[in-house]
Amino acid sequence: MSLDNRSRPGTVSGHAIDAGVGIDRKTGEFRVFASLLFHRDWAPSDPAIERSNVDVVGSIERTFGRDRYLARAFAVVNPSDKAGFARSVFLWKMRDDVAVELSAAARFDFWDWLKAFEFEGGYDLIESDRTLQEDSSETEESGWGRLRWRPSQETELWLRAGVSRRDPDAFNPGIAAANDQNPLMRKFNHAYRYRQFSQLNARIGFPGKPFTIGAEIFYASDDYTLSSLGLRKFDDRRFAADFTWAINDATSVYLQGGYEDQELQNFNSETSGSADWNSQHQDTFRTLDAGLRFGKPDGKFDGNISFRYAKGTGEIGVDSSFSGSGSYPDLDTELKGGEFDVGYQLNSKLELRFKVRYEDYASSDWALQGVEPATIPTVLTLGADPDDYDVVLATLSFRYSFGGPAPKAEEEAAKEEPKAAP
Repeated sequence: MSLDNRSRPGTVSGHAIDAGVGIDRKTGEFRVFASLLFHRDWAPSDPAIERSNVDVVGSIERTFGRDRYLARAFAVVNPSDKAGFARSVFLWKMRDDVAVELSAAARFDFWDWLKAFEFEGGYDLIESDRTLQEDSSETEESGWGRLRWRPSQETELWLRAGVSRRDPDAFNPGIAAANDQNPLMRKFNHAYRYRQFSQLNARIGFPGKPFTIGAEIFYASDDYTLSSLGLRKFDDRRFAADFTWAINDATSVYLQGGYEDQELQNFNSETSGSADWNSQHQDTFRTLDAGLRFGKPDGKFDGNISFRYAKGTGEIGVDSSFSGSGSYPDLDTELKGGEFDVGYQLNSKLELRFKVRYEDYASSDWALQGVEPATIPTVLTLGADPDDYDVVLATLSFRYSFGGPAPKAEEEAAKEEPKAAP
């Protein structure tokens, strides 16, 4: 093959070799890939051409929530060039035909990049003793690691992950039986629990620019594998992001939003024996806030105009051999509102504030809607209805600070300052 001549212009006949070795393996909930690639060029007629190069490639990924979420980290490092490339991906599959992907990547000089990393880990042990409970004592162990990357003053990214195990040391079913409770039932806050958790936080700033972007991704999964009855599974996933624009020293605009998804599964018994029915619950929450802050530090006025929106949906499904299986109607809540807040600093001690707040809240609950005091035979209710209201609140307040020089003395001192100047 022909290679570029290093000693004189043109090409020269030479040789090249490429080799590599790798591994691709699924370990528990994670899929791990790693490979080592080797490349070498040489030419007998020009020793200056001889060179070798090694690339190290690695990636790790994991799916969550029945394969609806995917988190992946990928990196390539070249020790010879002291350089590398890293990329992280978070994929959210909303539907079969709709997916949202968040990705961040960076090239780096190896040594400078390595100096920006910090790593810490820990082990926690908590032992608890109780009285008048089914479990008289329990032990909870946690192991975690935290990786922090701060390549610049404006940008920071950290990842924290770990596992914990809560194990009751002793369980007395006689206490439950004495209180007419199923001895197979385990209260979720006392039962054996194995938890996996991870959290990713990012704060990105731009040198010389008034913009800041932040994001947070959190995941936790609890397994109650030793509970015959009660809570058996709980997953908590949430994502939040925010954007801030400092227009000037006295004015800024912000926008922030969040999404949370919680899923749990309960096993229960209608005959006070083993599990014969179970329920599945999924609650989703969405929030959005936007606002404008203005005034001060040099002026007497400051204020804030904000708008907010929140929506929650609860889904319940039941599998039962007694009453049948199916889904209950959704439980919905929705909140819309805004706020205007302005303050005026009369002097260094006295401040006046005026605030107006509007809130529109509506909810739907099938267990309450249409159920009046005499709707159900043999059942007497109080006729409660789901909350639904609109409210406007206006306040006028003042704040006075004690201590320090009197306002009048400050004003006189300010007037005398020019006279004291040479």
